Amino acid sequence: MFLILKQIIITSITALLANKVRSFLTMLGIIIGVGAVILIISVGAGAQSLIINQVESLGTNLIGVLPGKAEDEGPPASVMGIIITTLTYEDAQALNDKKNVPNILDVVAYSKSVGPVSWQGTSYDTSLNGTTSVI
Repeated sequence: MFLILKQIIITSITALLANKVRSFLTMLGIIIGVGAVILIISVGAGAQSLIINQVESLGTNLIGVLPGKAEDEGPPASVMGIIITTLTYEDAQALNDKKNVPNILDVVAYSKSVGPVSWQGTSYDTSLNGTTSVI
């Protein structure tokens, strides 16, 4: 048993020393490959940790309600530039009414649009974002 193992080790070392460049390139490829996998996994884990921390910082008692429905196929309508206006300020006021939803603490309405803004005779096309203070 030990003679076979000793013969295998001697043969392996002889083959490695006989083909030094091939052995070096093989080791270099393995080292670069393992290093790349470790780097990609650590970058992915870091990004995942960052996203999880940002979501957790919002708290567990925050809910965002957006108009429209989710489609099973294709991107959401907002990606295609479609603006859905089925939720109104009155809906936010109704959510804030303790008779309708007794467990809500605060409601904030949010609106997003695209349009021209002018100042001192100059007009700019820009995106407009607006929010209320706590209703």
